[in-house]
Amino acid sequence: ESIKKGYSVATLPSWVKTQSDFHIWEFEVDYDVPAKEHKKLTEKERVLEEKYKRAVCEGREKDAEKLYAQKYEAGVKLGHFMEKYLKR
Repeated sequence: ESIKKGYSVATLPSWVKTQSDFHIWEFEVDYDVPAKEHKKLTEKERVLEEKYKRAVCEGREKDAEKLYAQKYEAGVKLGHFMEKYLKR
C-alpha cells in the first residue's frame, strides 16, 4: 500500500502503439511537448533514416548523400522543436 501513495495509474491514449509513441506521450505528459507535432517530426526523421540506409545498401551514392542531408535537417528541426519545451 505504501508504494501506491502519491502515484496514479495513467491510461495510454489509443494512438500509442509503439515504444516511440510511448516516449512521445511521456514527453507530452512530463514536459508539455505537443505529441502530434513531436510524432510528425520524429516520423519524418525515421522515414528519411530508412530511405538513407536503403540507398547506402543499394549503392546509390548520390541518393544517399541527398537523403543524409534531408535526414540531418529533419533531426535539426526536431531538436529545435524539443529545445523549446525542455529549456523551460
